[in-house]
Amino acid sequence: MQWKCQTFIHKTTPKNVLACFRKLHQASQRVFRDDLITAKAARDKINSEFRKHKDITDVARIEELLKVGFEAEQALRETVIQAKLTDHGSYELKITPDTKLEDNFLFKPGSEIPVGRKKTKKCDDPSS
Repeated sequence: MQWKCQTFIHKTTPKNVLACFRKLHQASQRVFRDDLITAKAARDKINSEFRKHKDITDVARIEELLKVGFEAEQALRETVIQAKLTDHGSYELKITPDTKLEDNFLFKPGSEIPVGRKKTKKCDDPSS
């Protein structure tokens, strides 16, 4: 079941705060499954952020924090991938079904590609 942050923004209840907390932990566990150090760092960060904001009672502020939390969960699921160095010197990527794959361009399509490097003068060059 895919959760959308908009589902919970309109109702600020302890149940929705707990749902956000759980979804963040589940996403970080999936994304950092084989990396214990990063998984622990993510778990600690999630816990510290929720502890830091536990006394907030303003509904608008809670809704704002929930939105940030659900967006962070979505970003974890869709954009973070693990890369592991193989014995051959290349990297193996662990891409999940939730990972968004998009077309990436190193440069603007149709732009002119420069050929070669520009000559630069050295500091000790007397002609400079």
